[in-house]
Parts: sequence; structure tokens; C-alpha cells
Amino acid sequence: MSLSGLRYGFRDEYQLQSARSVILLRLADDRQPREYGVLMKLWGQLASGHDEVAESDLYDQLGPVKREAVHGLIATIRTSPEAIDGWIAVVSRQFPYLG
Repeated sequence: MSLSGLRYGFRDEYQLQSARSVILLRLADDRQPREYGVLMKLWGQLASGHDEVAESDLYDQLGPVKREAVHGLIATIRTSPEAIDGWIAVVSRQFPYLG
């Protein structure tokens, strides 16, 4: 499935940046190079709108827990801005701060 246009499912720039921050600060652990690489591509894709990562890349490169979290984000982007707010809250509690 294409991940084109994900950038445009957010309510506003603040919500987009909040979701990107969760990816960067909660999911993208640089001690896991494969996961980190694909998550940073997704992070960049959300900013630019360019196709940098495919859903198959996420499936191949992410472990099951992070894969579920990222697929949750994709599903919420396709659902509503309110669902994105819920994803941000849940994932922020589920994953430790990597800062």
C-alpha cells in the first residue's frame, strides 16, 4: 500500500510536528540501525511529502512492537486528526524517551 500523502492527514503543522517528535524521540533508537534508518525515512517523508519509505520497508525493518505502533500511526492519519491525537498520547506512554 502506498504511503503517499501522509503529510496531508494532519490537522495542522503542530500536530504533524508532534507526531514526528514521537517518532524521533520515542521510536527511532539509533542503537538499532535497521529500525532507525527506516524510521528516519518515515520521519523525513512526513516533513517533505516525498515517497522515501514503502510500507514493505516498515514491515521488513521494524520489530513487531514498533511495526504495530507505526502502522497505528498510518491508520490514524487515514482516519482523523482526533485519532492522531490518541496515537500520540498512547505511544508517548508506551515507549520510553530516547533523548
